[in-house]
Amino acid sequence: MPSLADRMTAAVFQPPTANASAEERPASLHDALEALERASNTKPKQRAVNLPGAVHVICRHAFEHGLDQSSLRGLVHVASVKTELDQTSVTTLIKNLYPSQRVPADVVVTIVGALGQGKGKPTPATQNSFVKWLITVHEIIEDPTVLSRLYSVLFGLLDSISIRLEYARGLGNEPALQGLLRVYKDYYPDIILGSTSASRNSFPPAPDAEWRSRIAAIQERAAAEDAGSEQRNGFKASVTLEGIDNVEDFIEKLDRIELPGQMISFLTDPLLQKYVELTSSPIISQRIQLWLQSCLKDQYNATVEGVVETHFLSDILDGLLKHAQYTKTLLPVIALLHPNTTFCGQVASISAWFMCSLTPTDARVTYFQPVERALLDHGPLSYEHLLGFYVSLYRQWTNRVTPQPSRYGSALGHPDQRALAHPVPIHKHYPEEMTMSFNSIMRDFYNLTWLSRGLVAEPPKCVGLLCEPALRDDLQDYLAELDQEYNINVALNITHNPLLASLSLAAWLEVENEEIDKEGYDPEAIQRHAGPVGQISLEKLRARGGVHVEWEAYRVRVLKWLEERGLGGPKAFMFAASVPLRTKYGDRV
Repeated sequence: MPSLADRMTAAVFQPPTANASAEERPASLHDALEALERASNTKPKQRAVNLPGAVHVICRHAFEHGLDQSSLRGLVHVASVKTELDQTSVTTLIKNLYPSQRVPADVVVTIVGALGQGKGKPTPATQNSFVKWLITVHEIIEDPTVLSRLYSVLFGLLDSISIRLEYARGLGNEPALQGLLRVYKDYYPDIILGSTSASRNSFPPAPDAEWRSRIAAIQERAAAEDAGSEQRNGFKASVTLEGIDNVEDFIEKLDRIELPGQMISFLTDPLLQKYVELTSSPIISQRIQLWLQSCLKDQYNATVEGVVETHFLSDILDGLLKHAQYTKTLLPVIALLHPNTTFCGQVASISAWFMCSLTPTDARVTYFQPVERALLDHGPLSYEHLLGFYVSLYRQWTNRVTPQPSRYGSALGHPDQRALAHPVPIHKHYPEEMTMSFNSIMRDFYNLTWLSRGLVAEPPKCVGLLCEPALRDDLQDYLAELDQEYNINVALNITHNPLLASLSLAAWLEVENEEIDKEGYDPEAIQRHAGPVGQISLEKLRARGGVHVEWEAYRVRVLKWLEERGLGGPKAFMFAASVPLRTKYGDRV
């Protein structure tokens, strides 16, 4: 019964068995390589070599064990020139070039030298297979810079009679030719300035994941057999984003991640966006800017001519909007959206208007007037978009003009120090209404975060952050439906507040572990608090055999825990707002 490896090998390359010569199949890889070389120089009718058998042995060995550098070099040398081998055998060999080691630079040079036109060049099908193979193995090339040094040769291949740019303009919509020109325009938009239309089919398909995984398995096994090898896995020299599985993996390989050639994925790949933000460089920014600039110019020209691909343009604008919302900045290329009313009006994506809402506050003439003219020319339905645009604009400008909360925290965090530094009595320098208003604000925040009396209004001492009593009652009813123990009083205190709840729970875990060690409890058997911590839940925890911690002492510990980690604002505010708290704990915290 054939083994699993036999069946997999047969499925991969299926070597021909008919018309085999009388000579036996080669017994080893070395014999098969020698037989292949002899067959490549002999006409089929004069051949005494069992070519299908040699191909079978080579492909089987490559699939199971991989090819060392010497064997790989020999096979590439045979396939990279015009020989007497049939196309099926050559294609089968290239599809099974599984390297067990890193690919030598001279092999890459040999393959690039085989591309193009010439008497000694291999067939176009062979060249196409070689290019796909280079794309797949580029991460494990021994000298990654060899492709960069050969770029002029690769780009020079455009200068041939069949694909020269001036011929492209006269040949019309030839799919293969237009696709090639789009690839070069997408990669390097500043080089070719033709009127090629952008398309989602500009790029070749992604390398075969199954083929790459087979290479990885072969190289990992080869590295395991070679215990003295410093490079245990060739793929670890450079890592692609497709090989990142989780956040820890991303952080560990951050310095070895290789950017994809197609920067168009920047608009849709969250992982690539995070990588660009973490490792920003002028080269990356320029690549993104050049591609977007070229793409938008093409779309602008297509819009003027009335042949714009609205779905493709909408996808680009949606990606730009998500990037702007994530980074809170606009790429310089966004300026290309505004100059022409026709272009603005033809865009079917609302993303363009919301991107304009992120523009600086002094950009009305530059951005907003063209947007208004474009929308007003497209009927009443566009007015809804205009309204949404200005709502978003108002929200963004409010966030930018309003000072940061830390300024308010600084003003409210040390009123006692300001009062001590101020000439007394204070009421002689400020109206009573002003001091009462200031004190009520202090009391509202203190009630909300410390005393668990959220939004309680008791004029003139506190006004409940100006929350209407009816609204507070509705909020209370809603929270009670979610959880009987949950209410508006505790919803925003220091242990339940969405901004502080996770930090307070981390502080509680530290307090709980300290109490367990102090009292000698069994960490595995004792009842623990799942959080969030509250006064009633602490009493229940103690009754069930958990640790005993006072509610006020725990909250003070949270303030200290936050201060130790650089968040001293909550403690400064609480101690400034409460004289009893400052008197009781001021020297101990």
